[in-house]
Amino acid sequence: MAREAGVRTPRTLAAAQVDDSTLVFAEERPKRLRALAEFDESAISDEAIEQAWRQVRRMHHAGVSHEGITVTSLAVDDNGRVWVLDLSQGEIAASRLRMRLDRAELLLATSFLVGIERAVAIAKSEIGAEDLANLPSLLQPVALNQANRQLLKEHRGHLELLVEEASEQAPEPSDSAVKLERLKPRTVVSLVAATFAIYVLAGQLGNVDFAAIVKDVDWYWAVAAGLASLFTYVGAAMTVAPLAPVKIHPARWLSTQFASDFVRLVAPAAVGSAGTNARVIQKAGLPGPMALASVGVSTIVSFVTTVIAFIAVTLMTSSDTGFEFKAPSNDVWIIVGVLVAVIAAAFIIPRTRRMIIKRLKPTWTDFGPRLLESMRDPKALAISVFGSLLTSLSYALTLYASVRAYGED
Repeated sequence: MAREAGVRTPRTLAAAQVDDSTLVFAEERPKRLRALAEFDESAISDEAIEQAWRQVRRMHHAGVSHEGITVTSLAVDDNGRVWVLDLSQGEIAASRLRMRLDRAELLLATSFLVGIERAVAIAKSEIGAEDLANLPSLLQPVALNQANRQLLKEHRGHLELLVEEASEQAPEPSDSAVKLERLKPRTVVSLVAATFAIYVLAGQLGNVDFAAIVKDVDWYWAVAAGLASLFTYVGAAMTVAPLAPVKIHPARWLSTQFASDFVRLVAPAAVGSAGTNARVIQKAGLPGPMALASVGVSTIVSFVTTVIAFIAVTLMTSSDTGFEFKAPSNDVWIIVGVLVAVIAAAFIIPRTRRMIIKRLKPTWTDFGPRLLESMRDPKALAISVFGSLLTSLSYALTLYASVRAYGED
C-alpha cells in the first residue's frame, strides 16, 4: 500500500513463513542505494531530510505506519531521492497514535543524522509547529523501538536536549496530545493486591446467605454502629481543620473526609486522606508545600495522640497493678548500637552529611515553621487532639456496636 501511495520503498518480491511467529521477506532494492547514516552530518542536505518527512507523511496519508524508524531506515539513491526502508513491521489502517510515534522516531533519527537544531527546524517547516508540539511527550524511551533505545544509551543526554529544543520551537501541545507514563512498581503491586483481594472476597461472599444475615440483625445496634461511623469523619475533620492556616467551611472539611475514603479505594497508598486534605487546602489558596506541611502536622498530632491513648488504655485495663521494668536483651542493645553507629557515621562523613542535609532541608523549610506555629496555638492543638481521640473512640464504638448487632456479647 505504501508503494501504491507513492512512497519510495523497495518492492516486496516474496514472503515465506519460517514458523508460527516469523515471516521472511525478499525485497528488490535499487542499485547503489546508501543509508543516510553512512554520510557525515555536513554531507546531508536539508532537502534530503525534507524528503524523508514528505515520504513519511505520504505513507501516513495512506493509513500506513512504519513502526520502526531509525537512522538506518532512510536511504538515498544516485539521483538524490530519499527512500524509506524496513517497512516489514508496518501496519495498515494505523491509528493516529501510531503515526505520531512514527513522527517522533523520525525526528529522533534525523537529529542523529543532522543534529538537533537542524532536525527540529526542518520538522517545524514540514509538519508545522502544532504537530511538532505533540511530539516531545512521545520522545521517551518507553515509547521508542529497541534500535533507538540502544542509540540513546550510546548518546547520553541526547534525548533530553532534543525534547528541550522541540519544546522551545513549538507552542503548547494541542488538547489531543498523548501523554505516556510508565507504570510504577507501587502501582503494579497495588493493582495485583486489589485483584487478589477481590478474588478472595468474591469466593468467600459467594457462599454467604445475605438474606439470613439481614434478618438476624439487631437494627438498634446497627443504627448505633452507623452513627458511630459518622463520627469518625467528624473526628478526622476536627484533627486537620484547626491546623490549616486558611479558613475552610466545616461542611467542606466533612465532605473531604468522606471523599478520602473513596480515594483510598482506587488511588495509590500515598494519596489517601493526606493527599485529599492537602488538595483541599491548596484549592483554598495555600501553596502546595505549605498545604502538605499542614497535613503533615495533623498526621503527627494524630500519631502521637493515638500512641499515648493506646498506652494509657493498656495501663488502665491491665489486671496487673504492679510495674516491673525489664531491661532489653543483649540482641536489642546490639541492634540499637549498630543503628546509632550507622547514623553517627553518616553525619561524620562530610559527603553523606551534605547529602542528608540537602534532602532534609527543603522538607524542614516547609514543615518546621508550620509545626512551630501550631505548637504556639494551644486551642487549635487541643481541638486537633480531641478530634484524633474522637476518631479512635468512634472506630472502637463502631466495632462494638457492629458486633452487638449480630447478638455477640
